[in-house]
Amino acid sequence: MIERLVESHIPEAWIGLDALAKDLGVPADCIALSSSLAELTLSAVGSVLEPGDVLALAEPCRESWLRGALACGGRFLDVGRDHRLRPMEMALHRALEDGRVDAVLIEHPAVLGGGTLDLPDDHDPFIFVDQSASVTPEVAVDSGVLHLGQTGGVAWVVGTPERLALIEGDDPIQGRSAEDRADIESMAEALQGSRLLCDQPGGVALWARLPGVLGAELKRALQAQDVDTRRRNHPSWREGVALVPPASGAIDSWARAIAEALSSLTDAE
Repeated sequence: MIERLVESHIPEAWIGLDALAKDLGVPADCIALSSSLAELTLSAVGSVLEPGDVLALAEPCRESWLRGALACGGRFLDVGRDHRLRPMEMALHRALEDGRVDAVLIEHPAVLGGGTLDLPDDHDPFIFVDQSASVTPEVAVDSGVLHLGQTGGVAWVVGTPERLALIEGDDPIQGRSAEDRADIESMAEALQGSRLLCDQPGGVALWARLPGVLGAELKRALQAQDVDTRRRNHPSWREGVALVPPASGAIDSWARAIAEALSSLTDAE
């Protein structure tokens, strides 16, 4: 679910490899391209992890990070998040101290808003930086880091030439037309005054919850009003749902549909 949201999120127009490298501030031989962010993520993880290695992350995140760890014979360790989507960093610190983690996923920013993991200074695992939700990516070439993101529907990875040479399966570049979607901040503003709590608007969807109502129940009510809503069966989603951006010209009707959904929940109480 999150994968599809990110793939359809196009923060900038595609401008070409040399221009993209210049915009990111890296040499052109330190960036590789693909038409699929999910497939590029699988290849990137597989180029780093060995069988039995552990990738630490905080769900919810893009599913391809989990699949990538499993596909190469490794494992992933979900350190968990609280109800405001802030990662449980103490769990990561304990795993690092125990020597159980070989790589760490950091989102910049978090795809669904909230916080992202922060590494302690006394540990140095391999780092993946997911910048797929960033409008202004911040990258640096480092042998122990791979940055992944997308511009104009084209997925990219930044790393040393030696590291990029290990990544296989890059697809030919294919264009993708931008979708006219409302921005996350406008969605949050449209819901001000409603009973929905929108925690840390950001990323490619708006994370929302209704106090006292389970996420599964909220999702059913919203979908009954044709509100595009996504949710995963994971503990961190117990009370939350992801609201997919509507067309920019339909945000008023989208907000009214959500109000109807919330009203139906009140009537059912």
